[in-house]
Amino acid sequence: MARKIPYTLSLLSLFMAYTSAYAGTEGQKTGYPDGFMLGAGAGVTEFMDSGTYNTTANNLVNSTNNRSFRFGFMGDVIAGYGRRVYKPFYLGTELGLNIFGTRKTSFSRASQLDVTVVQTEFGSSSVVRNDTLSDTTTVSGNVLVPSFDIKPGLLVTPNSLLFARVGINYNQIHVVKNSMYQSSGLFTSPDATELTMTQSGLYSSEKKQLIGLRTGVGFEYLISDNIGLAANYVYAFYNSVNTQMVGTSSRVACDTIEGCHVNGDGTYVASGKSKISDQQALLQLIYHLT
Repeated sequence: MARKIPYTLSLLSLFMAYTSAYAGTEGQKTGYPDGFMLGAGAGVTEFMDSGTYNTTANNLVNSTNNRSFRFGFMGDVIAGYGRRVYKPFYLGTELGLNIFGTRKTSFSRASQLDVTVVQTEFGSSSVVRNDTLSDTTTVSGNVLVPSFDIKPGLLVTPNSLLFARVGINYNQIHVVKNSMYQSSGLFTSPDATELTMTQSGLYSSEKKQLIGLRTGVGFEYLISDNIGLAANYVYAFYNSVNTQMVGTSSRVACDTIEGCHVNGDGTYVASGKSKISDQQALLQLIYHLT
């Protein structure tokens, strides 16, 4: 038992020395300041749309699971308050305005169906029908996005803070979907050549106000008594935006006796589910008011 006492005293002495470096002694100011702060930053962002899109026009189908990405530059301005809550532990809040250079992704897809009918009974008549279905989906968000974060942290040295962040932001997501169905038929015989074509389209525009969840990590180092340089990584994601549109589509019917003609209306249905997220990496210059 006697041998363990010096080791215990040594560990206790190290712990007291470590915590006193942050807590201060007899009111002495430590390296990292408590109080209000202002800051501005710049960096890069990636806007992402992970979507499931389905379109059906007559017997032609477009169906895809898509991930679209858009890189761009961004900046932010922040105002916050923070303080040490227990020796090296820190708790802060931050109100920010994120400024994005671009917030839009676009994805296109096309399907084609060829139907060929050849009948030699009535001479050298032939019929070829071609259907094409194309979709373009564009997802965009606001370029100005306010945010509010809570920042728990740990002072790893008197002048450097390692922190996490969790918070929310407000955004408006806009999903635009354009779909075009084209049906055409070509009839040829010794006596005539006939081309018949019809085109149908659907358009939808869906806007949704969303609250996103923000998570991230960061590190700040004081380069003077009141000025810090911070590096941040932030990931934000939102609930899905669903789109649905229903209409009618005209198609071309062909045979070797009557040729090709528009044959009434058919079904036209398009739906989508867009999952939106973005990630940010930026440097901030922080000014501590106290």
